[in-house]
Amino acid sequence: MNRCLQFGSWALVVCLPYIVRAADLRPLLKEYCVQCHNAEKLKGDLDLSAFGETDRISDQYDLWQTVLQQVESEEMPPKEPLPSAATRAEFVVLLRQGIDSIDWSQHRGIEHLTLPRLTKLEYGNTLQELLGIDFQAEKRLLDDGQGLSGFTNDRDALFISPALAEQLFDAADYALGALLALKQEPMLKVYEAEEMLMTERGSKPEDLPGGGKGYSLAGGGQRTIYDELIAPEDGWYRLTVRSVGIRGDSGMRLRIDDERRADFECADEQPTEQSVELLLREGIHQMTWNIEIPKALKLESYMAKPVVNGKTSESEKPDVKKAEAKKPTKKQKSPPLPSNAAEIVKAAAETNAPQFPVADDASEKTRNIAQRLNRSYVAMQMRIEYLRLVTPQGSPSELKKYYNLLPERTASMVAIKSELAAELSVPEAEIDRRLIAANPEKIASNQQVLAESLPVIGLEYDAAALLAEKVQRIGSPGVDWIRFEGPIEPAGSQARAIFKDNAKRALTEFLPRVFRRPLRTGELQRYVKLYRSSLAREESHEQALKLAFVAALTSPSFLFRDELQGGELDDHQLASRLSYFLWMSMPDDELRLLADQSKLREEATLRGQVARMLADPKSRVFVSAFLGEWLAFAGIGSEHVPDAKKFDAFTPTLAEAMKLEPVLVFEDLLRNGGSVTRLLDSQQTFVNAELAALYDIPDVAGAEQRRVTLQGDSRAGLLGMAAILTTSATPNRTSPVTRGKWVLENLLGRRLAEPPADAGQLDDKAGERGLTVREELAEHRRHESCAGCHDKIDPIGFGLENFDAIGRFRDEEAGKPVDASGILPGGQEFTGPAELRGLLISRYQDEFVTNFVRQLTSFALGRALNPSDEGLIRRLLEASKSSGHRADKLIESIVLSDAFRTQGTAK
Repeated sequence: MNRCLQFGSWALVVCLPYIVRAADLRPLLKEYCVQCHNAEKLKGDLDLSAFGETDRISDQYDLWQTVLQQVESEEMPPKEPLPSAATRAEFVVLLRQGIDSIDWSQHRGIEHLTLPRLTKLEYGNTLQELLGIDFQAEKRLLDDGQGLSGFTNDRDALFISPALAEQLFDAADYALGALLALKQEPMLKVYEAEEMLMTERGSKPEDLPGGGKGYSLAGGGQRTIYDELIAPEDGWYRLTVRSVGIRGDSGMRLRIDDERRADFECADEQPTEQSVELLLREGIHQMTWNIEIPKALKLESYMAKPVVNGKTSESEKPDVKKAEAKKPTKKQKSPPLPSNAAEIVKAAAETNAPQFPVADDASEKTRNIAQRLNRSYVAMQMRIEYLRLVTPQGSPSELKKYYNLLPERTASMVAIKSELAAELSVPEAEIDRRLIAANPEKIASNQQVLAESLPVIGLEYDAAALLAEKVQRIGSPGVDWIRFEGPIEPAGSQARAIFKDNAKRALTEFLPRVFRRPLRTGELQRYVKLYRSSLAREESHEQALKLAFVAALTSPSFLFRDELQGGELDDHQLASRLSYFLWMSMPDDELRLLADQSKLREEATLRGQVARMLADPKSRVFVSAFLGEWLAFAGIGSEHVPDAKKFDAFTPTLAEAMKLEPVLVFEDLLRNGGSVTRLLDSQQTFVNAELAALYDIPDVAGAEQRRVTLQGDSRAGLLGMAAILTTSATPNRTSPVTRGKWVLENLLGRRLAEPPADAGQLDDKAGERGLTVREELAEHRRHESCAGCHDKIDPIGFGLENFDAIGRFRDEEAGKPVDASGILPGGQEFTGPAELRGLLISRYQDEFVTNFVRQLTSFALGRALNPSDEGLIRRLLEASKSSGHRADKLIESIVLSDAFRTQGTAK
């Protein structure tokens, strides 16, 4: 790979008025550039030798802006002969004079745009607005690909293939059928748990705390009750379950057709009725329920101090001194695990695991339960043996990794212990007493390991935490009954009454909303005729009306936004362009009324509508789509899923919290007049309990994300967000290459050359062979074809190596202190994420703002930008600077621009 950034294949042509003649630059180009960028070498696909005296810089503005940026930052030329400081300054002045001398007032950015077909996201949002219920019909459509702009709303990429046309018809028919089904009386069926099928056939129903009879789902997650659901129509259904925690808090999971659909918490001896609303297809579905202890409950109970009568229990504790928590040791080296660590741990676990004693006269069932309990103790013991092997002097990150696995291993033990206590008709405390009496030395040894290890990772550990008192809150879920009803209107929705008795009235009201404009001559009659033709075939009134509605929802007037004629957009066209920009959905009643009154194009009115729409919760879909595609984190949890074995902390709910964090930060900027530059260094962010745990932020509870102030300077801004750090890693490890590339391309807007076909890459085991990823990359970069670009990209990514592949902070990797030193293009050195961020703010903030403006403008216009848009971008940058780069004012400036309010004339 060559040492210069790729400019693309550019033809330098004469096109605009006199700017700077090539003769001014040719000596400099010949001495410092043409040796690499000529017709033979063509590095970066760029030939500057053909730049003749009569040529101009003007037409290829973005190319020459890149040349200016690289010469100014001393990235080019990359090798001898290097220009002196004075020569470089002269080069920069000539380039800047030429670029700045263009009459940008003539460049308004007005182009003839391809008619925009509704994207998959816009289609779903629009259908929900039209029908009042989200039937998720868009899930039946093919995914939209990114166009040249990098966004899925790129007009030039939104065509309709035969396969998509068929899907569009199916989606409209499905959604309208589901809406029509709501006019029928909903079905209701109650499933008594004791009448459902149970995987363990020997299990018997039991009386549940608080009344009722049903099944306990104890047994380490193996017991499952199941039955079939029969949905008479497509649509939403409600499942309500009456459940209770047996001998402690617990939880369970609902799966439909083997897909996880909901988790429920079961409070100890407190029966509750909990509901979930599900979108189901007509037909038969399998419903299964099994135990699933909430992760927060596992961790909480494991670390909980036993309480008796409101006081911490000191009884029946082995004499092990409680160690005080202290901060994790920094830069602490850890000896590598022996190559046969797995064998050592397995053998030690078999020897050291506490075992529950079984009386000689015990029943066969008791023996079976005790054997399962003892196997679970061995599984738990393996985690402790890993802690013992790492030693308390080991790496805090290694100790924490093995400790975090320990609560997971206790979940099955908890359920089995409850089952054994019930079989023996004794309290669980008696099980604990017998265990302690039979294994005093083993339990004391285990507690000593934890008492010495946990303070190293900053946790306070109570010596009783391995005893039974610690798990008294974890019980087994008991299921009494399940109620299934529907189709229903889901909570928060309001179905629109579009199936009226009078067909002409129904179509008169529905069609203008579908087409997002007043009806044209003859349009209503065509759909009325279609309705009557259906009646003539002996279809019912509602089925005939549904056919007419489907026809409307598959017509070009619905699927495409009406911007056919060139010139200034009329009020209804502007309403659609505005709503699909800021809401990614159809105009609401207020926008339609203003359009009907021909008031929307008034500047004051337009400003007011932008402010109103940004304040509306519906703007979140725009923020999510724009940020998710620009910053490339939209695919986390779907296209990009970290390795579950290496990163067990990563869950679907954590993925959603990761993706929501930057969205909430940007929303906060929009609604409080914040500068877009705050995306780089904001100390304010939004986390829930799960994301806070990943960030080591204390005192955050619940699933809802709330504002917190970050402590320290490592986590601030985009570079500290888990969404960015996860999407710029591989599923198995960190990737300085990907992270460096992300900073240059996504954050600063630079274009990097594609790697050569034989470039190769590090495998998934990088960082696990006793070498850090940095050390393995050093081997890779010895190849001359790879070194050029890696020298620019990797050092940036190294600055983020303190974060692992899901964004957790770490001090060590492969048993060695993390080396987070790096260098930016131009030679600025730094160490760690805080210094990297500081340099980006002090030296590259303008580049970031320019890229942000370009990305947002491209998203708003639905097309890739080109050199003729530079006048528009410069005016937007000037307006942005005057407002302090306020995010909301930038959006307002884009909406008020000629480019946004005009459809260019077709060429």
